[in-house]
Amino acid sequence: MARILVVLILLSIFSTISCEKNEPVGPTNFAPVLSNLSLPDSVMTTSISNYIFSIKCFDENGLNDIKTVLYQLESSDGSEKQSGLMYDDGDYEMHGDNIANDGKYTVRFHAELNPSTYKFSVQATDQSGLESNILEDYFEVIQGQINQAPLIMKYFIPDSAIVDEILPFKICIQATEPDSGDYITKVTYKILGPKITELAEEGELNDMGISGDSLASDGIYSIETTTAFANWKFGEYHVLVNAFDSHLEISNTVYEILPWVKLNVGVPPQLLTLSAPDTIKLPTSTSQSYILSVNATDGDNNKDVKEVFFNTTKPDGYPSSGNPFFMYDDGKNGDAEADDNIYSLLIWITPENTPGDYKFEFQAKDYSELLSNKIIHTITVVE
Repeated sequence: MARILVVLILLSIFSTISCEKNEPVGPTNFAPVLSNLSLPDSVMTTSISNYIFSIKCFDENGLNDIKTVLYQLESSDGSEKQSGLMYDDGDYEMHGDNIANDGKYTVRFHAELNPSTYKFSVQATDQSGLESNILEDYFEVIQGQINQAPLIMKYFIPDSAIVDEILPFKICIQATEPDSGDYITKVTYKILGPKITELAEEGELNDMGISGDSLASDGIYSIETTTAFANWKFGEYHVLVNAFDSHLEISNTVYEILPWVKLNVGVPPQLLTLSAPDTIKLPTSTSQSYILSVNATDGDNNKDVKEVFFNTTKPDGYPSSGNPFFMYDDGKNGDAEADDNIYSLLIWITPENTPGDYKFEFQAKDYSELLSNKIIHTITVVE
């Protein structure tokens, strides 16, 4: 009987243990945790909104469990107190926050503060009312303002660069310096050539009533130069203008892209002499190369030659699938010397070419889209 009683007691104990292990465990609430409080050591009274105060908030129950992140602000003498929310909404202009819902909370003050030492403290609260640790730090508010950069308000830049005539080229900008007691020391311009890395021209605008400026000291800076920087150089030009103040702060940049323009259609280009073989022997094993060269000029300016090319007709009367073939004056692709007005191309004859007469028609085009005379030449491929 005693043995039966012991067994029943043991079964009761194990049953109790088993039930305790299987009981469900409810969710655990964790308080938020603050870290990485960041604020400036000092701020200027008239530029308080340019500063951003931030803190990192973490919650093991997820960012959605964070209800508020509240700051308290108090001056050292206790005369000024204020509190408010910090934000994780991605509104940089209002609150200084760059990325929404990343756990970084920020505030940007829009009210002026009197000069003093301030204590800045932060505490977060979650949805269940649990409060985080408190972080605090101090900063100084100083009478004054941040040096601001000059502003370019309006500007005038020609809408194109004339390449075939040298004409006046005027740049005007209206600039202002927002800081009282500061002033604009210089306004500079740069013109980059079609290759962008090439500096075509640079200099300074003035507000002294000279060199293209109409009225001295009116806040409008000007310069009158010429289009010599674009003389017979075809492509887009890039104009950049900046203003500087006495603290070397630089303004917003005026940037304009100017296309080239020809005022005159001019005369068509001319092809003068051709250098090309009359007969080519068909190779039996490896391919054989030959150089074709033609002299191209233009009565307006030799730089007005836009392209030189040829079209080929095969012995069966059909045009080559590669037409047109462009020739070069760049010292490459079979061209002996760059910019000597002799355009060349290296061609290849393979054992697979059909013997017979190949007709070549050479022609040039200028930037007015005028076509030159044609030079027609026949090369006979023989076995």
